[in-house]
Amino acid sequence: MQKAHSNIGLLHRDLSIGNIMIDRSGRGVLNDWDHAGSVEEPARGVVSLRQHAERSSSDNRQGTWRFMSIPLLSKPEKLHDIADDLESVYWVLLYGAMKL
Repeated sequence: MQKAHSNIGLLHRDLSIGNIMIDRSGRGVLNDWDHAGSVEEPARGVVSLRQHAERSSSDNRQGTWRFMSIPLLSKPEKLHDIADDLESVYWVLLYGAMKL
């Protein structure tokens, strides 16, 4: 996820327990990138976050609410950023630890 953000400016925007797979070597792999958004300019078929914010409201926000960051849930006007994806990772890890 961090490579996707730093190398090409892409945010996942829907990190959840169902969007993380573990391969045989124990490495995590993110799937379900269909809600991903470009931080700056849209790539092929990818909507920029500014365009997404203009077209949608908090009622229409993408993501799994259980794993969304607190700022995204509490501020309808907030644009999704890397901190939100990282907080989602925290919530996924906490959820997974509690299920053990």
